[in-house]
This record gives sequence, structure tokens and C-alpha cells, in this order.
Amino acid sequence: MDKQSQTKAIAEACGWVFTDLGNPRVYQCWTNPKGQRRSHLPKYISDLNAMHEAEKVLTCPQWEGYIEKLGNIESGNRFHLPSMTFAITATAAQRAEAFLKTLNLWT
Repeated sequence: MDKQSQTKAIAEACGWVFTDLGNPRVYQCWTNPKGQRRSHLPKYISDLNAMHEAEKVLTCPQWEGYIEKLGNIESGNRFHLPSMTFAITATAAQRAEAFLKTLNLWT
């Protein structure tokens, strides 16, 4: 799954909606859950703060799977240490992958 597809899938899971304003000067417009319009999406793949915001949409039951997936991703599926260890040190890209896998959006 390429970075652009990951970013779009995370944004949509977080409630962002693509909006076509019909204005020839605006080719892309995204509306966030607060109703604010932006020309670009958060940089989930490279920004830990953006991923922190994305993680807030996960439900309590989803967190267990998310932490497990983070551990599997960071350890190369050689699950030796407690998964919480990996959750603390995971990069934004690793968090993005685990987030999408948790929501069954990873392709």
C-alpha cells in the first residue's frame, strides 16, 4: 500500500471527507470532522502527532489488536518482547500500518 493510499485511508477513517467545491482554483479540498477545510491531509506516515490524533478514533476493543499489530510490525513478526514496548518506540509509519491493519483497511 503506497503512502498516498495510506494517508487517504487513515484520513477517511478519522472522518475527513473529500469535498469538491466546484471552484476551478481549488482542485482538492478536504473537510475534517470539525468542518474545517484543508487543501492537504495530515502527514500521518511521517508525523507522530498526526498519528496520535488518528489513534484517538480507535475503540477500546480495537486497541488490543492495534498494540499487537505494532509489536508484530516492529519486531518483524518475531514477537519476543511485550508488545507495549514496541508501541512506545514505533515510528509514525509503523503506527499507520498497524492502524490500517487494525481497521482492516490495509491492502
